[in-house]
Amino acid sequence: MDDVGERLGRVIPLPAPPLSVLDIEAIITGWKHRLGLEGWEISVAWDEPLEQEDSLAEVVPLSVYDYAKLRLSPAWPTWDRRWANLTILHELIHLLTRDYGCAIGAAEPMFSPTAWTIFESRCDHEEEQLVDRLATLFFGHLGAI
Repeated sequence: MDDVGERLGRVIPLPAPPLSVLDIEAIITGWKHRLGLEGWEISVAWDEPLEQEDSLAEVVPLSVYDYAKLRLSPAWPTWDRRWANLTILHELIHLLTRDYGCAIGAAEPMFSPTAWTIFESRCDHEEEQLVDRLATLFFGHLGAI
């Protein structure tokens, strides 16, 4: 603490150190446990670009059940611990919705191409809204890893 902060009776917090690969891996492991995803093998594709450049992260379930790949924005080292927890938690919740997404996808042949585009877009939007709300709820009740 500097002299000015000490004289004024304030604690001036130091900036948190940047997150490390070990920090991210610990956050993933912690949320896997909290969400009941311990059986999932989730690899982090540290050097792979995101499919959508403006995304923070994305999780891709692989063809073998209970395997997934997580990609993070190249900016992840600048995230604070809270943001890293919320972002990773959000992506891991998507794994809980995998079967729901497969069920929706199975309906594609029943739609015209235009109707399918509208329906799929709406389902994607609603899933994102649900996942965001659940991530906020879980983080609020369980706290950061």
